[in-house]
Amino acid sequence: MSSLKSKISKIQYTPKFWIILIVSLIILLIFYYALLDRYTPYTDDAYIQTYVVQVAQRKYNDLVPLAEKNYIAQLELDSALDQLRSQEATLGQAKAELDSSRQALEYTIEGEFAIIREIESQIAYAEYNLAQTTVYAPSDGYISNLQLVNGAYVDVGDAVLTFVDDESWWIVANFRENSIGRIREGQSAEISIAMYPGKIFTAEVENADWGVRAGQGIPSGDLPDVENPENWFNLSQRFPVRLKIANLDEEQYPLRVGASVSVSVFTDGGFLLNGLAGFWLRIGSIVNYVY
Repeated sequence: MSSLKSKISKIQYTPKFWIILIVSLIILLIFYYALLDRYTPYTDDAYIQTYVVQVAQRKYNDLVPLAEKNYIAQLELDSALDQLRSQEATLGQAKAELDSSRQALEYTIEGEFAIIREIESQIAYAEYNLAQTTVYAPSDGYISNLQLVNGAYVDVGDAVLTFVDDESWWIVANFRENSIGRIREGQSAEISIAMYPGKIFTAEVENADWGVRAGQGIPSGDLPDVENPENWFNLSQRFPVRLKIANLDEEQYPLRVGASVSVSVFTDGGFLLNGLAGFWLRIGSIVNYVY
């Protein structure tokens, strides 16, 4: 034991020793980073997504419950009521014209069916317009980007609000091309959502896209135009990977489209690399409390 202490005491901490130590640590960190990047790829360039639908028509009866819960303004409800009454008036006018035409044609022989069918087509068109004021949400969700006031003019087919689906959430994570090689469908992953610091969720890889626009050639009939690189180093492309959240309690952790997410995918790195990747992900999740 004393001889070991004497050997340690004889080590001279010269500049050469410190240089070798620092270089060795740098090489070790580079090797460690390369292993993590290949076997447990990580990215913080990820976002929450769901289906977003633009709604162009409305129905008064569907908006009443929303107004009662203060989800929309009373002015918006009044505007919907005015539109419904206008469509009902148009339908009533068309039916009155049909009755008038039937009475006028009681003593007419020529052209009776042609005229009646014309009026009936007008009624059918009015009924169609009235039916188009009825819009049903495709699923449970939320109304967003509603910017209407009483008296605003909206053309037929114009989107008046945005509907956010609350039943189908997923993560789109953009991985660098040198870390996506081992990612496969069905692999497990862990994610941290910036909205919920300190909380780790599990996820599963659904698919990885097979290309990005940078590599798409557009036929033009001309010779290719090759641009010279503007960077000293060739920047890695990023490819989107879609993941499904596995253990999400939507009531306790409601999500929002575009929220920032950090993702670590576990390929076949084993217990050690997977554990280190999970450790750094949790550190980053805690940092979200202040950043």
